Amino acid sequence: IVTAFHVLHQGLGPKLELTHNPSWGEHSRKVALAHAALVDRHFADGRAWLLGGDQPTFSDITLATAIAFSKYPVNATPLDERFEHIDAFWQRWQT
Repeated sequence: IVTAFHVLHQGLGPKLELTHNPSWGEHSRKVALAHAALVDRHFADGRAWLLGGDQPTFSDITLATAIAFSKYPVNATPLDERFEHIDAFWQRWQT
């Protein structure tokens, strides 16, 4: 998701957005969706957090960041709207 954002978006300026590559962005979006589907299935067992503990970990922070980036219009891939269990995770994260 973050790769797609950076290669599809030029709004952060030339020092941060060095490579504009729409085809790589679309490929990155497809890969992100495939991985998100795996994560969604992982959550299907009822766990609240990725590693199954009582508290979120760095991996949950990373997932929350990916979901937030997925909502930017340039990505147009809101993961929480596409995957039921990721949506439940996102709701937990926001509370």
